[in-house]
Amino acid sequence: ELTLPKKFIAEAVKAKSKIGNKEYLIKPDSLTLKYLYVVRGINYNLYEDHPKGDIIVLDSLINENTNYSELLSSYYGIIFSKLADRSDGFNMVDVDYKSDEFNLKNNTEKSIFFLNAMERFGSLIWGYMNIPQPPNYKLALEFINKYPRFNGQPYYQFNNLDLEDFNITTDKRRPKESFKRYYLTNYMNTVIYHLVCLSQLDTDKDKKQDVLNTSIIKNETYWPYYNQPEVLNAIFKGK
Repeated sequence: ELTLPKKFIAEAVKAKSKIGNKEYLIKPDSLTLKYLYVVRGINYNLYEDHPKGDIIVLDSLINENTNYSELLSSYYGIIFSKLADRSDGFNMVDVDYKSDEFNLKNNTEKSIFFLNAMERFGSLIWGYMNIPQPPNYKLALEFINKYPRFNGQPYYQFNNLDLEDFNITTDKRRPKESFKRYYLTNYMNTVIYHLVCLSQLDTDKDKKQDVLNTSIIKNETYWPYYNQPEVLNAIFKGK
């Protein structure tokens, strides 16, 4: 029962890993998800100021009644973290993720896959938008233009995010929190950064309107999950 987790880990740690291949993107069985969740927890523990013994962490996580959705999110989080940190440079412009090819059974699982991908890929531009003053719009947009497609469409047109919420560990220093609030906030931030870059660089105005009108930030159903609803009000209602 450890064959698949061992194979996954062996591939993930390679310098030129193929962890983004379809073989690994296909959702594995629940036991594999659980074991890899445990391995991730043991890895987190290594970086604690006062790490616990591995066996203590192992027993705690094995016996934890972890929500299946959190196990799945942990799995895809590991994969997309590796893909976002490629040593040979990030460029996924030729990649098209088709949700129906990965054994994902419903909208919740497809959303977990997508939102984990965009949380990691969105982190690639966070520094360009928040650290330098003024932000480095040019480099941020260059990364955005290297994002993959999803179901044949640009990332910002992924709108089917009607998923059941669950609690998840997003930071080992904090208690578990709402998956939807954390991941939708990060996704909407990326879309807003994209709009800002297009505005500042005075590129194709049709492109800006496309991002504005076809992304979820226009759908008020999702606004309660965003941590700065006043920004969305300002964009769409001038308030």
